[in-house]
Amino acid sequence: MTQAAALLGAGQSSTQTLGNIVRESGVGLVFFIPGVDEVLRLNGLARVTTREDLMARFTHKKNLD
Repeated sequence: MTQAAALLGAGQSSTQTLGNIVRESGVGLVFFIPGVDEVLRLNGLARVTTREDLMARFTHKKNLD
């Protein structure tokens, strides 16, 4: 797999991606903007949680209906 494919998570399902985060907390996002000759790459740490108080901060009521 090429580095670009690895960065974009090519061929991985959501559950595989979550498993990767559990094993290795380092994550990166790459933003490509059409017509712009630069890319933005953000690196950081992630974790998977089931804490209700944290998940509630990212829940939109309109999506629950």
